[in-house]
Amino acid sequence: MHSRTRFLPLCVIALTLSPHFCFSGARHFTFLYETTTSAPGSIEFENWVTLRTGNQHDRRFSELDFRHEFEFGITDRLQLSVYVADWRYQTSVADRASGFAYSASAVEAIYNLTNPVVDPIGISIYQEVKAGDRLVESESKLINRAKKCRTAHHCLQRHPGSCLGRQQFAGTRR
Repeated sequence: MHSRTRFLPLCVIALTLSPHFCFSGARHFTFLYETTTSAPGSIEFENWVTLRTGNQHDRRFSELDFRHEFEFGITDRLQLSVYVADWRYQTSVADRASGFAYSASAVEAIYNLTNPVVDPIGISIYQEVKAGDRLVESESKLINRAKKCRTAHHCLQRHPGSCLGRQQFAGTRR
C-alpha cells in the first residue's frame, strides 16, 4: 500500500503537466496508420497509457501500461519510429505481483510508395521489429488509402489528371 501512495503523486503531476506540452501532427485517425509519412526533419514524441483493472481472479488487480515513441521524418517518403520502452506498473493481491516491469522496445519504419494527395491510391509499407525480455516480434503491413469520389465527373473536378478513369465508376450515376 505504501508504494501506491508514492506512485499516485507522480501520476497526478504527469497528468497535470502533460497538456502543456501537447503538440499534434497531421494524423487524421488516432489508432490507424496512414499512408502519408512525417515531413523530413520532423520529430514527434508520443506517449501511450492504458489502464486495466480487475480480472476474474483478483478484483483489486490494476495495471498501467506505458509506451514511449519517438517518430522521425527522414525523407518525404520514409518515417522511422523508436519505441524506447514498453513498461508497466501493476498491483495485485492474489499473486502478490506488484511493481514496475519492462516489457519491450521496438523500431518501426513506414515507407510511402504512392501518396494519396497526388496519386489516386496511397500505398505504404510498414515494418516493426520488437524485442524484449520474453519476446521477439516482427510485424509487417501494407497500408492503403484511396481517394473518395462519388462519380467520375466529381473525381475529375476534384483531382484532374489523377483519376484512374471512368471504368472505376461503373454503375454510378452522374
